[in-house]
Amino acid sequence: MRTPIVALVTVVALLTTVVAGPRKVLVLPLDGSAPAAQRAKLTDTVIKLTKKHVQGDVTRGDTTFAETAAAVGCDPTAATCAETVRSTLGVDELVYGTANTANGSTSVTVSRVTKGAAPASQTAVIAEKESAETAATGIEPVFTGVPQQGSDVGAGSGSEVGSGSEVGSGSATGSGAEGPARARAGNNFFDTRERKLGVALSAGGVIMMAIGISFWSSKNDLQDEIDGHPTMTLAQLQDLHELEDRAAGKALWGNIFMFAGLAAGGVGAYFLYKDHKNRRATLAPAPAEQGTGMTLVLGGRW
Repeated sequence: MRTPIVALVTVVALLTTVVAGPRKVLVLPLDGSAPAAQRAKLTDTVIKLTKKHVQGDVTRGDTTFAETAAAVGCDPTAATCAETVRSTLGVDELVYGTANTANGSTSVTVSRVTKGAAPASQTAVIAEKESAETAATGIEPVFTGVPQQGSDVGAGSGSEVGSGSEVGSGSATGSGAEGPARARAGNNFFDTRERKLGVALSAGGVIMMAIGISFWSSKNDLQDEIDGHPTMTLAQLQDLHELEDRAAGKALWGNIFMFAGLAAGGVGAYFLYKDHKNRRATLAPAPAEQGTGMTLVLGGRW
């Protein structure tokens, strides 16, 4: 009976992973030279976008990234500093950024550092007096895909997004044609937590159901022996009783593994559906960079 017990413990461990506490996501206030009131509103916008697109327990930090990096003891301009800050604070994901104002425009850059994934960054430019919500369109791709650094919303308007500026989106013409290729090259199949859990639990569920079926098959074989077993002597009756106990045990473990497999498979299917829903493509018109007319921008995660 040791093998089924070990397998059942593995099942419990898988399910515990799914029902474990939510991911910890920390959003730090924006650094930069923008007015404090504007930076506070932009931080609120970033938190709203984080809660909209990122699964987990989203918490607002009290210190900026530069201040936190100084406390941790790393250079905020170093490529590895953000990961150092994230791991030191013990969170699964760190969201931070800057808002700098110059010549009447505010440049907003938001970065994400996620455990086990490459960092991502997105920039938007809005007028100094514009609403913080105007920047949402420009910085939202950092939460919905893996954008290229430096793509921005048109300065002063916040309404135009550069064609093909994000990874995962690309124009059907000219300058955006390389976007989808870069997106496909930069992503891998297990690029989201939902997909990893979905595949792992679905595969585990299939394996557990296969084990359950094997127990049921063994039980049926024993049942055939039971049905044809002689009952003439005490020894034969004792042997029959032992066979019946073994058959009952096989049936019990078959039921346990089958139901556990169905549960794991159902949860896995839910995560895969959720991942698929988050990857839905969108097709939207965007102004042409030169001349008149428009281009169609295909976006989404693939």
